Amino acid sequence: MGTAFFDATNEADGRPRAGKVATPRADAGKGRLRNAAMLQALAAVIWIPQAALLAVSVGRLAGGGGQHDVLWPAFGILVLGLVRSCLDAAGGRLAFRAARSELSRKRQAAAASLSLASPVDRGRPASGKAGSVIGEQAELIVPYLARFQPARVKASLVPLVILVFILAVSWIAALVLLFAAPLIPIFMALIGWRAQAASEKQLVATGDLNGFLLDRLRGLTTIRALDAVDTTALRLRREAESLRARTMSVLKIAFLSSAVLELLAALGVAMVA
Repeated sequence: MGTAFFDATNEADGRPRAGKVATPRADAGKGRLRNAAMLQALAAVIWIPQAALLAVSVGRLAGGGGQHDVLWPAFGILVLGLVRSCLDAAGGRLAFRAARSELSRKRQAAAASLSLASPVDRGRPASGKAGSVIGEQAELIVPYLARFQPARVKASLVPLVILVFILAVSWIAALVLLFAAPLIPIFMALIGWRAQAASEKQLVATGDLNGFLLDRLRGLTTIRALDAVDTTALRLRREAESLRARTMSVLKIAFLSSAVLELLAALGVAMVA
């Protein structure tokens, strides 16, 4: 909803889409997001040598070794853990700053587009809806850019690296993971499409409710003069109840997606075992 609003402009006079214009600032923001994603992906890959050192330590203890046999592997795990934490923190800070910068750029573009639209234009969005999108719903861009984009890069690169290392140890386990791994993104995509539709409806309902409330506040004197306060309050209650129901449906789908993810991950681990 928010991104679509940012990208939409009044094309009646031939103006280009404000959200689609390529600028050096936008390119720099995308570059920072890519760098942040690569840092976090590198931090995730460091988990592999940590797991190898941990396996070596467990093997030595199982073979009758003492604490001195696992001292250096434990030190290596500690050092790699510190490096991993630093890389992940640096990537998170860089992604958050790039996301806030991108949000500011999109807000400026949306405000400029609204200022160029005529007040009598029937296609101009309601003030309450525009204020809700720019001021409140636009904040959803920040977690999307700062968390989802790096997570998508990690989900694309890290499993391939892990699969290569597993293949060097056991081709049977690698084959099992190769067939089991695609089940997670397939089912998550199916649930994600349903969640996207529900979320878009919920955001539209939120914007409409804000616009309705602002319009009624502006005409409060007229509503009182026409003795329509009770009717307006009943309609506002119905709209709020509808918004609550849509919000709960989105939350239900979110919990369902996490349950499916846990189930498929457990099945993959069980198959390897």
